[in-house]
Amino acid sequence: MKKHFFWLLIAIFLVGSTAYAKQKNYPVLTENGKSYYLYTVQKSEGLYAISQRFSVPQSLIIEANPGIEQGLILGQMLKVPKMDPSETKKKEPVQLGKNQHLVKAKETLYSLSKRYNCTVDELLELNPWATNLTIGSVLQIPTKDTSANNASDTIAAATQVTVAEDTDASTNVTSETNHTENQEAPAKEIKKKKNIWSWFSKKNTSENQNAATSDAIVSENEEIEEPEFIAKESHIKVGILLPFMLDSINRDASMDRFVEFYQGCLIAADSLANTGLSTEIYAFDTGKDNQKLYEILSNPLLKEVDIIIGPAYQNQVSIVADFAYQYRIPTIIPFSSNITNINQNPYLFEVVTPQKELYKKLVDKCTALFADKHVIIAKPVMLAQYNKADFATLLMNRLNNDSIRYSIINDAKLAHSIDSVAALYPNKECVVVMPSTHGVALNKLGEAFNQLKQSNVGLFGFPEWNNLGIDELYEKNMYQFSSYYTSFTDPAVIEFYYQLRDKFGVPKNIQQSPNFAIFGYDICLYFMKQYQLHGDRFINYMPETETSGLQMNFLFEQVDNGGYWNVGTIIKQITKDGISDL
Repeated sequence: MKKHFFWLLIAIFLVGSTAYAKQKNYPVLTENGKSYYLYTVQKSEGLYAISQRFSVPQSLIIEANPGIEQGLILGQMLKVPKMDPSETKKKEPVQLGKNQHLVKAKETLYSLSKRYNCTVDELLELNPWATNLTIGSVLQIPTKDTSANNASDTIAAATQVTVAEDTDASTNVTSETNHTENQEAPAKEIKKKKNIWSWFSKKNTSENQNAATSDAIVSENEEIEEPEFIAKESHIKVGILLPFMLDSINRDASMDRFVEFYQGCLIAADSLANTGLSTEIYAFDTGKDNQKLYEILSNPLLKEVDIIIGPAYQNQVSIVADFAYQYRIPTIIPFSSNITNINQNPYLFEVVTPQKELYKKLVDKCTALFADKHVIIAKPVMLAQYNKADFATLLMNRLNNDSIRYSIINDAKLAHSIDSVAALYPNKECVVVMPSTHGVALNKLGEAFNQLKQSNVGLFGFPEWNNLGIDELYEKNMYQFSSYYTSFTDPAVIEFYYQLRDKFGVPKNIQQSPNFAIFGYDICLYFMKQYQLHGDRFINYMPETETSGLQMNFLFEQVDNGGYWNVGTIIKQITKDGISDL
């Protein structure tokens, strides 16, 4: 049973393999003296991919199967000419007619619609079969005046992904994906017109939304100056320690989030291949047992990796932390917070930082946000309900230092007090800050907001409020702090889901937040990019300003002389019209 789950996971995870393609262990059909392999079309597979699998020109496959040039169907049976090995050496270029496009790896209907200045519906009208877009398919393009050309092919390094079941290196399975023919990854320098950080740009600005998709194409007539990108490293080894629970007969449903996290890591590695970084990922199933973790850490493979991501459970962190310190391997802890002795281990990166450690950076953002507003701090009378006093103290000190006026009230006669202050500042938004997550205090605040007479009142909230179900708190404009936020209308997020679907099928809970696939993508892309830019000394060159991912912001600060924790924060605005990231 253990082996069954292992190979099942391999089938889900691996990007692809060319080894099986060369075996050609398929049924053979002979017609009119010609021999053909009988091949069943697989998911997301196009004519180009099949021609490469069998080393047979596409024109001969089309000749044997008339009509397939317009697209393939999942499960369709094809006749593939069986050729003499000497004949397969010739490569035949694809002949495209006017207003046609050959679908390549990672292209989606959305990215192609942007490239050719049309809509997805217009593409589907001409290509109704293309709802399941496949590599190698030929699309008919709407006739429009466009300067886009076929120069979208990028130089991509092979992404190597290795999944290790346990400490026996002989169980490893390696998969290699080649995105273009004869690819040769530049080791030191890549010059591109497209911004390699496009998926890490700030959300909700028209300029960034236009450049967000990974397949964005720059017109021949358009000149965009980008800083020269010089890569220090072109290859990275990453060890991932997560509890996939392969040896469990009945897997815990919560284990699916670690599968999703890993899928996001693979997409990040695939994205970075386009910038010249090849990746080896060694994924180990830690389970929940510390003994198994010790066995994994004894694997020589893990001592040679450049970065470790994991483990998932708090009780395993100290074990991995000791290993990271001994072998000087930067280790990213993705899920656990309150890491013991992080201030003594310079190789640890804590992604999910305790909320109190975020207050300083959060107050910086609040001060900038409230500069043209009037702040009303509503203190609960009951001391037990005043459980965000540390934040309130920091905020008031900062407002004083920046000469920003504010008022202090208590929660007795709360509606009357808020209205009285708001009436004094009719031309300003008055933002109420209730430094509490206590249900009684917030119910009182919700009742007060129901009774307000002044309309120029907003609210600042904490993420814990979302679990209390007090709808009245969301009736007015709210500024809410959070460690994560996903805009599911962001083109970059939409493009990510296209890739997730194309590689692993339609994801469950597609709009769940936090999303663990995006979480894995953000973390891997951030740290692997740092390694690509600066090599094994990237810790000394960590960005000093926040970097925005699809779901999280990253800004790592050193704790004393030890490790680092992420103090990146997000303030989102919640109105009746929806949610936006500020």
